[in-house]
Amino acid sequence: YRYNIFAKIEYDFKDDFTKEWEFGWKMKKRCWDYTLSYKEQITPKLTSEGSDSIERKGIYFTINLNPIGGTKYKFEKEEQKEKVDTDEN
Repeated sequence: YRYNIFAKIEYDFKDDFTKEWEFGWKMKKRCWDYTLSYKEQITPKLTSEGSDSIERKGIYFTINLNPIGGTKYKFEKEEQKEKVDTDEN
């Protein structure tokens, strides 16, 4: 068996904020491995009251079978669109 501890951070230098960070533990065997990790994703959002952010947090368990492939929960970004009504007189 081979064990790894890992950490990852994504920082946006242009907008000056941390977009995502993750840490976890991985066990690798000859033909398969699994990973247990914790992940946070932060998306900034501009509102009428000022700036805000949407935070997504989760614990992930991934199993990968090397000859076949793997399966994992996909972390997706939600978008909220606001409709703007304009009245032209």
